[in-house]
Amino acid sequence: MRLVSVDEAGISNKAQEPVLVVAAVIVDADKQFVALERQIDNIVARHIPQEHQAGFVFHASQLFNGGGKIFTRDNAAWPLEKRLAIADELAAIPARFHLPLTMTFVPRAEFPSRRNIERSTRMLKRRWLLTLLHLSPVQFRWNNG
Repeated sequence: MRLVSVDEAGISNKAQEPVLVVAAVIVDADKQFVALERQIDNIVARHIPQEHQAGFVFHASQLFNGGGKIFTRDNAAWPLEKRLAIADELAAIPARFHLPLTMTFVPRAEFPSRRNIERSTRMLKRRWLLTLLHLSPVQFRWNNG
C-alpha cells in the first residue's frame, strides 16, 4: 500500500508568495512506514520538550518564522539557527528513506482571488492524486553523489 501526503504553499500574501506550489511525498506503507515513524519520533524526542511530545506535528512555517506552542516568536530558547537545524533533519528524511517526491507550481497571477486559489488548490490536489494513482509503480533514484 502507498500513502501519499500532499500539501500546498503560497496561498497567503500574494506579494511575498507569487507562486502556488503543491507537493507530495509517497511512502510504501508496508516497507517504510514503521521506520519512518520511528525516525520522526526520534527527532521529536531530541528537540521537543517531553510535555509537548504526544501528538506533536512539525510545521515548516513555525520552524522558519517562529510560532505555535513550542517555537514562539522571539524566544531565546529557539533561535533561528536551532529551528533551521531541525528543518534540515526533517528535510533529509526523503533521501534517507528513498521516498519519491513530486511537485507542481502555478504563478499566483493566474488566480485573481483567494477563493479561486483555495478552489484551484483543492482541484490541483485531486487531479494530481488521481494521476499518481494511475501511474505504474514509481521508479525513483536519489543521487547521493
